[in-house]
Amino acid sequence: QKRRKLNSITHPKIIKIMIHQIIMEGLNFTCFSRGKYKQQSPKKKRRVVCVDIPLLFEGGIPMRFLFGTVVVVACSPKLQLQRLQKRNTDLSLEQCKQRIASQIPIEEKARRANVVIQNNSDFDQLKSEVRKVKSEIANIVVGKQRGIELSWLVVGMGILMLFVK
Repeated sequence: QKRRKLNSITHPKIIKIMIHQIIMEGLNFTCFSRGKYKQQSPKKKRRVVCVDIPLLFEGGIPMRFLFGTVVVVACSPKLQLQRLQKRNTDLSLEQCKQRIASQIPIEEKARRANVVIQNNSDFDQLKSEVRKVKSEIANIVVGKQRGIELSWLVVGMGILMLFVK
């Protein structure tokens, strides 16, 4: 209950900041000077904007449709629990299990993703998987766009900002 309350306060602000940054990166506006954004030279133009959102699917359907290609990094549930315990030594085993149970199962997230990176091994194997996925994503971006176009995102976000405090 406390987490829900905290999320209801923080998530709208986090989403607003995230969308602003996505739009600025997507339009290639990254430098803020004298109250105006400056567009970078075409040589520095980026074709892909990456966003790391641990709870993308838990954020609801609107969040999912902001992104053309969704990549999920998945591992076995047992390894997920071990890594959580190692990263959060202040949490008990039961608290770790509750935290994982409060999320959509990783298998379901993998099923909903466009691309899945398996992370059940060591760092070298993960780097190899990431290299493969970079190539897959490059093919997706060059090919048919799966998400919404940036121009529609700008219009939609303008409307959404009217309702976000």
